[in-house]
Amino acid sequence: MIGARASCDLIGFVPNAFVAYGQRIRIYRTRQAMFENPAGSAAPDALVAETSSATVGKTHGWTVRIALVSVLAVSFALFTDWENRRLATVPNLLGVGQKVSHVIAAFDSLNLQPAPHSTVLLKPDEKLFQNKWHPLFIASLIWNDHSLQIWIDNLSKITPAQLGGADYIISLTEFNATVIKSPNRQ
Repeated sequence: MIGARASCDLIGFVPNAFVAYGQRIRIYRTRQAMFENPAGSAAPDALVAETSSATVGKTHGWTVRIALVSVLAVSFALFTDWENRRLATVPNLLGVGQKVSHVIAAFDSLNLQPAPHSTVLLKPDEKLFQNKWHPLFIASLIWNDHSLQIWIDNLSKITPAQLGGADYIISLTEFNATVIKSPNRQ
């Protein structure tokens, strides 16, 4: 936003500089015409020239502003496209979406709805997601129970006593979820 504001200010300044330069030239020419013909016969001509050049200066200012904004927008679009191609943003985002759908299918294959106020420890594969908290978010959305306490192995700060008291322990990979411990089977 700072860059956008600075660009707008700079674009607004450039046409004003041209208009100010044009106004200085008009004032100089008007003064020169008045000194060359002190009787005043050239004054109407100078006034007509000043009025027409003021209109041209304003039009020129808007034209410069539109051209600069267009160049800036096209430059930003080309830079963004180049960065997306260099970083392979679209394939990476589609890949994350596919992983998420696979993990959701793995959770659904468990056919499990933990009891309210239960504690669940998720043990995801180390290379499952770049953001290690994704499995927690997915589980929260699937089970939709705010009373559940969901932990991620090696990320959540849990004591050994809490770990031993977990109601559910679930091992998770991209395509498979396995219940290691549950209240029904110890």
